[in-house]
Amino acid sequence: MPKVDFYLLENLENSAVLLTVCRLCEKAYDQQKTVFIQTKNKQEAELLDKLLWTYNDISFLPHALEPAKNPIIIGYSDSPPSEKCDILVNLTQNTPTFFNQFQRVIEVVSGEETQRQAARIRYRFYRDNQCELQSHQLQK
Repeated sequence: MPKVDFYLLENLENSAVLLTVCRLCEKAYDQQKTVFIQTKNKQEAELLDKLLWTYNDISFLPHALEPAKNPIIIGYSDSPPSEKCDILVNLTQNTPTFFNQFQRVIEVVSGEETQRQAARIRYRFYRDNQCELQSHQLQK
């Protein structure tokens, strides 16, 4: 079973979640890990695609929308990535059925209460499936 990290933000905005995802992807890329980002829909996938190009002027994160072969792949369907990846970043309200194909799962959760409630359900699911769990409180 994968290790699961919950990154809990105080900020209520989805933009804070997406910026946190960019930072985590940059860290994973620096560690030569491959990442699959599961977004809620095509619109969020395209927004994240643009943000990964522009969020940091001094870094480059090779990425593409699924299907693709890149260190960072962005998906929006309920299907696993076409390429094997090390890390799953889940931005949906549900636990992807293919979560156990990854070494690590990252859940980034805003401070918005409905997001927190959905995250608690996912946390219990991962716990019930014997995943190693860790939570990180991120300050503004």
